[in-house]
Amino acid sequence: MICQEDQISSLPFDLKHHGVIPYSAALDRASFSAALEAQLAKVDEKMEDSPVSGFLNSGLSYCIQRALAGRREIKKRLAPFSGIGYGEDALVEIDRINQKWAGQQMQVSVIKDDKLLRHQGGMVVREDANNMLKDVIDNNRTQYPRMKSYGEGLWLGSIEGHVGRLTAIAYEKLGQDWMIAIEAHVWQGEI
Repeated sequence: MICQEDQISSLPFDLKHHGVIPYSAALDRASFSAALEAQLAKVDEKMEDSPVSGFLNSGLSYCIQRALAGRREIKKRLAPFSGIGYGEDALVEIDRINQKWAGQQMQVSVIKDDKLLRHQGGMVVREDANNMLKDVIDNNRTQYPRMKSYGEGLWLGSIEGHVGRLTAIAYEKLGQDWMIAIEAHVWQGEI
């Protein structure tokens, strides 16, 4: 697929990871040709007949289902804390879950007041949440503001710094001030 580079962010989430080749409004032939050649070099004998058949692949579907199931589990495990407010005890429970999920290509992040309270993978606790979840396909723009405005949903993308990995994130606001984001990962070779 090809798309004008300033329009890539408006592509549906389920098409962005299928090797979209950007072109500039100036129609720079040299850079487009180089991008096309690079994309063609990645194509092997295992070609899909459409983005839909690729999306329905079991590896990707499994990734999405793990993120959604993870969100249900987190909500269930944090339910006892909802009446007293989410605090340090709830964060201890999140830490237990992240330890359990460490080898399963999953993790849960907790965001409060636009600050990251918990996250595995190198993010510093209390870092601005607007600096996370940067989608490579969307010119490294953070997806957090969109997630915050929707309040609940599923996002599928390729996070900056993780080449060859696709991430499904099931997110939801809990109470007045917490947002949970459950990530499940699948590597390109597993799709």
